[in-house]
Amino acid sequence: MGRFRIIGTAPLLYRKGKKLVNTNVQAVAKSLTINSGYKGLCLVFVRTCYGINAKYPSAAEAWKNAKNKHVTQSLADAPVGAPVFFSVPGNKYGHVAIYLGGGNFRTNYSARGTVITAKLGDPVFRTMKMLGWTEDLNGVDIKFVDEPKPSTKYVTIKRGDSLSTIASKNKITLKKLMSLNPNIKNANLIYPGDKVRVK
Repeated sequence: MGRFRIIGTAPLLYRKGKKLVNTNVQAVAKSLTINSGYKGLCLVFVRTCYGINAKYPSAAEAWKNAKNKHVTQSLADAPVGAPVFFSVPGNKYGHVAIYLGGGNFRTNYSARGTVITAKLGDPVFRTMKMLGWTEDLNGVDIKFVDEPKPSTKYVTIKRGDSLSTIASKNKITLKKLMSLNPNIKNANLIYPGDKVRVK
């Protein structure tokens, strides 16, 4: 293992002179731990989540200088964790947020001084126009990895079982058990030998 050193006041890790940058999945996880601050500092927020140093003064400059950009108004091909850039009428600095998937973004909300999860059309994005997303930020390539898939587990119903007892034994709620098994329409009609998903 190489030597690590801390540069400046921010805890940025380096190994043998090469910066360790968070993957897209790590950046999303980091973004979900931040709930306040970054008023007017969207690029600083996204950089912080990735562990990338400062280079450009604004999201508009970072977008302009990105080497691997996808100019699009659609999120169909945007991977989870991608930096998504926006133009803002009357604001030369632009905006950048982290795409969480499912149409959700993690973004700073400058008007409130908070960091929130929001969708396009929510107040934070209402006047913005999406420009697209990038595979690099501030000259640093982002490593995109697949999100870890949760493991799936099934149990076989035995005589005398109820969905409530199965849920309890597997430390989930009955509501969660029902959502994992949309084929079960009536929680009171289950049969020994059938399988139910519990994870």
